[in-house]
Amino acid sequence: MSRRILLAALAAAIAIPAAAADDFSRQRLEEAERFVEVGDYRGAMDSFRIAAFGLMNDPPQYERALVGLALAEKAAEAPDQVKETLQKIVRVETRFPGAFDSAALSPADRKAAEGLLLATLPPEALLAAGRLGRLVPSEEEKLTRLPSRERHRAYEERASAHNESKWDIANSRLYLEEGNARLAAKYAQFALLASPGSDGVRLVYARALAALSRWNDALAEFERVPPAELDAYPEAKGDYAICLYRVGRTGEARTVLSALPAEVASRPAVARVMRDLFGAPPSR
Repeated sequence: MSRRILLAALAAAIAIPAAAADDFSRQRLEEAERFVEVGDYRGAMDSFRIAAFGLMNDPPQYERALVGLALAEKAAEAPDQVKETLQKIVRVETRFPGAFDSAALSPADRKAAEGLLLATLPPEALLAAGRLGRLVPSEEEKLTRLPSRERHRAYEERASAHNESKWDIANSRLYLEEGNARLAAKYAQFALLASPGSDGVRLVYARALAALSRWNDALAEFERVPPAELDAYPEAKGDYAICLYRVGRTGEARTVLSALPAEVASRPAVARVMRDLFGAPPSR
């Protein structure tokens, strides 16, 4: 579509009554999406622009048109135009928080648009733009992408520099996942000294003690956590049941085991206790 035809179409959109203009804009939006289906990205770009112009008073639909435009520009290898369109998406979301989430996008298009936003615009711009801030990974999320040894080192460095228990407890959880109960207990204890009132930290410490077969010590820690809080951590509750069994409190162990979700009940250590107490997993 030539620039002259595009301008004529925009002028026509302005001239027609509001209801008809809405229909016209939605038709252009659907037309643009058909262009994308056949790989005509230049045609799609023109139709998305016309649609976007007519949908500015409907933020979710406007965002839908802008997302389509940005993806078409990306496919047409027009990086400067992509960035400009993404900046418009951010401005709309800043002014109308939730517009992006409310836009009628396919899962694939939403994922592609979120990836483009994250790869193209600075994190500060997204963090200041309504709900788009959720796309920016937290420091903790970034660290989970590191290899295990680097993660342990990064957690230790941050714990030393900031004196925050969250880094020690992250280290403890990672060691627990890796089967190193001794170091899991060590770092959980550091975290517990810094945050003695945290039930979540105490449960990680209790689980580490259970992994060390320190049943009575682990049980004492588990039972310092309110039952309702323990219920929110099924994995910890599985370890609690094992501790009850190991110290001979089999009736209580049966009660806890009967309420465990299947994914926890199927853990080898839990399943062994269930076979001993029930002969087979209890029916639910």
